[in-house]
Amino acid sequence: MRSNALIGRLRRVAGALALTVVLLTGCSVVEVHSYTDPKMEVRREGAPRVCVVTVDMRPYIVSGDFPPSFTGIVHGFWGNANAVLTASGQPLAEEMSRAVAGGLRREGLDPVILTVPAGTSPDVIQRRLQECGAERTVTLRVNEWKTRTWMRTSATYDLDWYFRETTPTGKQEASHEHSGRENLGGNLGDPRGYARVAVQRFFKRTIDEALADPNVKRVLE
Repeated sequence: MRSNALIGRLRRVAGALALTVVLLTGCSVVEVHSYTDPKMEVRREGAPRVCVVTVDMRPYIVSGDFPPSFTGIVHGFWGNANAVLTASGQPLAEEMSRAVAGGLRREGLDPVILTVPAGTSPDVIQRRLQECGAERTVTLRVNEWKTRTWMRTSATYDLDWYFRETTPTGKQEASHEHSGRENLGGNLGDPRGYARVAVQRFFKRTIDEALADPNVKRVLE
């Protein structure tokens, strides 16, 4: 039992070291994940506008230790770790904004996406949203997001959503939180292929849950 636990710890340490080498040396990344559905990127002309911004506050992204496109880790058979990046090569925050925009289009809205660097302060974000000029705004703060795939896939996440409607007659606000660690299942025959689909579906589910919140619906309606 003790020897098995020691082997497990050694594998985890080796995996972390391998990931560091991949990220620092620019070696090839063996996996990419997409968070967006191209079918939901068609604008809805005449629909109410809503400005959307996602800010990446993950400490290891803000510090510059990992690239903004980092989304998680995939393990080889022996536990060797490699980075998972966004399929587009763009920052994860931008891919998430595009996915959120797709959810808003399903709700009959016309989203406008704003981009900000990782770690951008709330004051700067608020100023950018005001400059956008829409009555409705959505801010997604990513405190943590990291998937891990070996035989199965899991997601560790901490997301804060802020919704606001500002009109000449007043202001409405709502917030929504998602945090935890989710087991997304797996496929022994093709764990990486399974993860590509499961991760995108899981993030879509978090969007749908946030937009289904009655307080959020009241702000966006």
